[in-house]
Amino acid sequence: MLIILCVVLPKVLKRTQQVQKEVIQLNEKVMQGLGHARHDLDFIRGEMFRQMKAVLAGNESSCEPCPLDWKVFQGSCYFFSLDNLTWTQANDSCAQKQAHLVIINSRAEQDFLTSTEQVTSWVGLFKGGQKGNLRWMDGSTPTYTNWESKKLHDNGTAPACMMIHNHGYWSNFSCESGRFAFICERRQNC
Repeated sequence: MLIILCVVLPKVLKRTQQVQKEVIQLNEKVMQGLGHARHDLDFIRGEMFRQMKAVLAGNESSCEPCPLDWKVFQGSCYFFSLDNLTWTQANDSCAQKQAHLVIINSRAEQDFLTSTEQVTSWVGLFKGGQKGNLRWMDGSTPTYTNWESKKLHDNGTAPACMMIHNHGYWSNFSCESGRFAFICERRQNC
């Protein structure tokens, strides 16, 4: 019995580890799929708002207006804070406003942010996890990027948070070392 246990137990432990790795990989794929679905939904929602705007052509919108000092773009409200905070503090500040650090889904959104914002600001993209993968606040991987340099965002597995500069390009910085302005985003209620 002891011999059988010594032979079978290592195989069972090895298989258990393999199953755990498979579950982690499957979970990452599910989260990535949900993030991509959210990006698709955001794109469709933005298109719907553009079409509604064209149809209404000056009539009152049925959407709740964005809060004072927030700017509206394609169905989302954006708050451009000039407070210089760490990425974590900026994230917490957005959460207190029932928002999140901005998730940039398209060139059109990038152009809006660049035309509105004049300072370097934190965005909701970070590098973390076991493999150091880039993730947005919602867990999705970026489908649109605008890096200042192709290699700038690739700093191994070290944690890093991303920012958008006043010229529109993105770069990374230590999440807790730097203090920068930030951009919050939340959906417009319709």
